[in-house]
Amino acid sequence: MNQSASAVPEIPGNSPVRILKMAPCPSLSGRSTLTYHVGCTPESESPAILFRVFANSGGGFFSNEWVELSEVQNAFAKVPGDIAITAHVLSPLFQGKSANNQSFLFAVLKHEGLVSTLPDSKGRYGRADAGKFMAEVEALMASDVDLKVVETPAKVELAKPQKSVPEKARNGDIKAKPVVPKSVVSGKKSAKKVGNLQGSAE
Repeated sequence: MNQSASAVPEIPGNSPVRILKMAPCPSLSGRSTLTYHVGCTPESESPAILFRVFANSGGGFFSNEWVELSEVQNAFAKVPGDIAITAHVLSPLFQGKSANNQSFLFAVLKHEGLVSTLPDSKGRYGRADAGKFMAEVEALMASDVDLKVVETPAKVELAKPQKSVPEKARNGDIKAKPVVPKSVVSGKKSAKKVGNLQGSAE
């Protein structure tokens, strides 16, 4: 499901993923801040490592499902080693969904040090040594870390309706202005206003 920046993405409460880490990072454009999670599948001899983008401070839509690190690595493996990689290589992981997904996930990978910017190259990246990232994740998996997050959309407080003038007057907030009926002269034109709302017929 696609989500906007103003709402926290909704994830099923029975998600089997154990959340090891949550952190912010800039998007590739630098115009917004992403909140992402790193997790793993629990109770497994060979747990999968996963990522998900959880929130975006900007207006871009995105999908919030978990993506396995192995899927990312498989996508990278399809690119010859002498060719730079871009966020576009992740598009097969998000078929039929917002193009922001691949860019947002790539921003997370960059923040975690799994890809690095090539010298004198804008928007083109190279594979980076995953040793530091894997050491951190393995340490977290060996610990008791199991972060919990609110998995429901954020509630937006609706603006309270303004009081009408009569209500404010009754509550003593303002003084009600006297209502002066229009002077009507039967069979003749309306009286002219003279002085203190006095009228005279022609």
